[in-house]
Amino acid sequence: MKISLILTALIIGLAAVFGVPRQLRINKLTTTWKGLESHAEDLEIPTDPSVSFSATSRSRSVSERAAREKEVEEFATYLTEFAQRMQKAEESGEADQSEFQEEITEVILKMTNLSTEDLRTLFKAFSEDDTLDKRMKEGLIGFSIMMMASENPESALILALQARDSLGEENDHLLQMTLAQYAQKDPTAAAQWLIDHKNHLSESDSHIYQPVISQAATKDFQVALELIKTLELENAHGALARSVTPERANELLAALEKNKISEANRQQIFSSLASSRAFLTDFKTASSWLNEADLSPQDRSNFIQSIHYWSTKENVSEWLSWVGQQEVADEDGINKRNSTIASLINNWAQEDFAAAGEWINQQPDGVARDHATLNYARTISRHEPAAAADWADALPSGPDKTRLVQTIYRNFKTKDPEGAAAFAQKHGLEENAAESQGEIEAILE
Repeated sequence: MKISLILTALIIGLAAVFGVPRQLRINKLTTTWKGLESHAEDLEIPTDPSVSFSATSRSRSVSERAAREKEVEEFATYLTEFAQRMQKAEESGEADQSEFQEEITEVILKMTNLSTEDLRTLFKAFSEDDTLDKRMKEGLIGFSIMMMASENPESALILALQARDSLGEENDHLLQMTLAQYAQKDPTAAAQWLIDHKNHLSESDSHIYQPVISQAATKDFQVALELIKTLELENAHGALARSVTPERANELLAALEKNKISEANRQQIFSSLASSRAFLTDFKTASSWLNEADLSPQDRSNFIQSIHYWSTKENVSEWLSWVGQQEVADEDGINKRNSTIASLINNWAQEDFAAAGEWINQQPDGVARDHATLNYARTISRHEPAAAADWADALPSGPDKTRLVQTIYRNFKTKDPEGAAAFAQKHGLEENAAESQGEIEAILE
């Protein structure tokens, strides 16, 4: 089994964060104590109340700190050498993670004994090592930051900012991961960190802001909205609905009404709600809320057009039926509804064409069934044109059926020329016209 340096580094870091009993060391007693301890370290004053402070003890402290820094730097050198061995093994194609398992375990144990100051030293050593290639440096720096994030997320965030500056913004995933972890533990503190460091971020960093806003919304929608306003964000409102359950949907709606959210931002929110597994998984409760809630036609339309297969996979048949039953007043709304049905049918047919076909057969005759059949036949014609031809026979005559027949013929020719010729004769197709139409459809697709 091949291994990836960066992946392995993150696995090790996350294992230490979540799987190793580092919590036995317990976080510093309070935020106040953290601040006092940091200030004392800057002044080179011992934080142990049993140790008296004197010039001699200060000298000893400086000496001990220098010795500790050297020890950590040596550990950094070892980690670099270890990573290089792993990389060579990976590049040779002979890597087997079991070969490194014992050493990985030792590394984890050593990492759990590093203090925040030790991790800063480790970060500095990796950042300044010109012998490391970019990929390896990114992995080792990420290793250090993720380890620090478990106990001191604010310090880890500062290092993540520095890493983004030195390694490039393509490495802002470290900042995003660290901030998301911080927000999960304390969304208010993470939000305050964002406010305090807003000058280091921009509107284009919305993917970094969104985990914090989403976590804040799990506690209080009003707090999340105020955070968006304070940070002057325009593309972060969708994060409000990312983890909303049907039980909290009324609470979300009330917050939107209270804060007079613009139509553009409401679109972000309802589009996000329509792709939220937390909301969609419980079809019965979610659909009941949607049927009874006082939503504007625009809100409902935005929701409908944003439903997609991968969020409704467990109950796609129920959501398909619900979408098909929605009454839409204008042509734009009808198009959005039909587009959603087409998307759900297409993806479902690719994933499980038999189940999708069975669902269509159970639907009552009418426009909704015809529309589903049309999209189903178009999708399966790429692989099963003969089966698609049978479905096409069930459709009423018209422009849509004509285009479908031409699509089936085009796909038929690549798999069964004789069958395609019989199909063309049955439907009175002129080969040149069908080929021309097929080329146009291929471009449009």
